[in-house]
Amino acid sequence: MYHYRVYGRDVESNVGIPGFQQTESSRSDISVVWPDVSDKYPGLDEATAIYRSHYHPAEGGEKPFALFKTEEGFVVRWNDICDFEISGDGSRIVCHPWQNVPWGEVNPFIQGRMLPLALNFQGAVTLHGAAVEVDGGVVALLGTSGTGKSTLSASFHALGYTLVADDLVAVWQDGDEPTVEWGPNHVRLDEHSINFITSQLSEPLKAEPDYDKTRVTLRQPLADVSDGAPLRTIYLLERVEAGELEGPEIVELSSVNALPAIMHGISNNSILEKKRLAEQFGLITQMLNRVPVKRLRYPSSFELLPEVCKVVNADR
Repeated sequence: MYHYRVYGRDVESNVGIPGFQQTESSRSDISVVWPDVSDKYPGLDEATAIYRSHYHPAEGGEKPFALFKTEEGFVVRWNDICDFEISGDGSRIVCHPWQNVPWGEVNPFIQGRMLPLALNFQGAVTLHGAAVEVDGGVVALLGTSGTGKSTLSASFHALGYTLVADDLVAVWQDGDEPTVEWGPNHVRLDEHSINFITSQLSEPLKAEPDYDKTRVTLRQPLADVSDGAPLRTIYLLERVEAGELEGPEIVELSSVNALPAIMHGISNNSILEKKRLAEQFGLITQMLNRVPVKRLRYPSSFELLPEVCKVVNADR
C-alpha cells in the first residue's frame, strides 16, 4: 500500500499516484482501490442515471458521461475509461476500469475529478484552479479552461515562487481563516507552455506524458505537508488577445459580483446534489468575507507572463 498526504487528507492507495508526497502515516481519510481484473461496475442501467453529459477524450470526439446514485454513494462513469464508485462520505474510491484500460489513463480522472469530489464530500471548498505560495500566503488563480492557470503558476515557479496546487485548489476553513492545503507537486502543460517555461529556467524540467498533456514536476518533496497556508487573494483570470491590452489589469470585485464566478468554479459543480451545492455556497460566502477577489485581465502572450506575475506580487 502507498500512503500520501495531499490536500489536507491522508490518502491510501494500492497503486502509486504520481506527484503525491508519500508519508509514513498509516491513517486513511480517503482510500483509492485499483482492481486486479478490469471490470465495469455491475448492473448499471443507463436509463437510471441522475445526470448525463459527454466528455472529450484526447483523440477527439465525444463520449458519454453519467452519474448514478447507489445505496452507499455514487458511481461516476466515463465510457471507455472507467467507472468510479465513491462512498457518500468521500472515504473510499473504487476504480472499475473498462477492459484493458491502464492506470495511466485512469489516474488523471482520479486526480482531476474523483479526489475533488471526495474532498467536497468531506467539507472542503473545491475550486478548479491553481495556487502558488507568496511570502507565506497563497494566491489562487481561477478561471475556465484555456485561461492559462497552469502556465501562469509555472511562470511563478520560474520566478522562484512555490507551487501549492494545480487543477484543484482545496480550501478548508481553519477557524476564521481559509487555508489552502498542499496538492501534488506538478502541473499539466501542453508543448507550447513547456517550451516557454523551459526557456525561463536554468535547469531542465522533469516531464512525463500524462494522458492528453505532459506532467511537469515543479516542487521538491516538502519537509512538512501537514499544514497548508492561509488564502490571501483569489484572482479570476481573463486572458485576452494580444494587442487588446498593453499589460495586465487588476480590478477588485465586490463579494456579490465575485460569488457567481466562484460558484461556477467549483469542481464537479454540474454533478453535485443541491444539498452539497448549498454547503459549498455557505462555505464560499464565509470565505469571501475574509479573502479579496480580483479580476486579472492579461494579454495572451508568453513573453508577458513574467510581468503578469510581478504585477500580481506587487498587488498583494
